[in-house]
Amino acid sequence: MALFTSSKLYPTLIHQIHHTINLPNPLLNAALKYDRADFLPKDKKQFAYIDDAPILITDGQTTSQPSTILYMLKLLKPTVGDKVLEIGAGVGWQTAILSKLVGKDGKVYSFEINPNMYKITKNNLEKFNLNNVELIYGNALVLASKFAPFNKIIAGASFSQTAINQLANWLAKGGTAVIPTLDNGLMVIYNLLSGPKFQFIEGFVFVRGKENNKPK
Repeated sequence: MALFTSSKLYPTLIHQIHHTINLPNPLLNAALKYDRADFLPKDKKQFAYIDDAPILITDGQTTSQPSTILYMLKLLKPTVGDKVLEIGAGVGWQTAILSKLVGKDGKVYSFEINPNMYKITKNNLEKFNLNNVELIYGNALVLASKFAPFNKIIAGASFSQTAINQLANWLAKGGTAVIPTLDNGLMVIYNLLSGPKFQFIEGFVFVRGKENNKPK
C-alpha cells in the first residue's frame, strides 16, 4: 500500500505509460509497487498525477518524468542479481524500482551529488527499508570506480563522450549502460565480448552532469 493516499490515479498513469512504451512485466510490476507521490515533498505530491512531467524538487533539481525514467529502465533491462550504478538518485523513485528489479541478490549503488536532494532521497529510501541499496553522497565519476565492474549503469544527467567512455570501462562483460548525452540523446552501451557497442537514441534533454568535482 502506498504511504500517500492516491486513489487509482497512480496505477492509471503507469498503465498509460505502459500502453505507450510496452513495459516488460517485471518493470511494470516494480513501477506499480512504488507510488511516485511517496517520494515527493509534501508540497509537490499534488503534482504527481497531473501529467507525465518532470517536477522541480530543490535547488533547481527535478525528478524526471515517469515515462522517460521507465523508458530508460526498459533499455537498461536490469535483472535479478545485477550490480547497478545509478548516477543521480533524484528523489529515490527510480532507485526503489531498481531495488525491486535486482532483488535480494543484487545491489544498487546510487550516487547523489546535490546535498539537499541527497537528504530527501535518504529519508525516502529509509521509509522502505531497501537493504540492497547503498546511497552515497558525492560524484560517481570520482567515487564509483571502487565498486566496478557493474552489470548495469544508468544516469539522470547528461555527460560528455569522455565521461561516457569512462563509464563504459566500468561495465562488466555483457553489461549495459544508458547515459544521456550533451547533444540531446541517450547513449546505450552494450559491453560485448568483442568490446563496447554504442547506440545513440535522439530526442532526450537532461541537465548536464558534473564531471570534474573532487570528492569531499
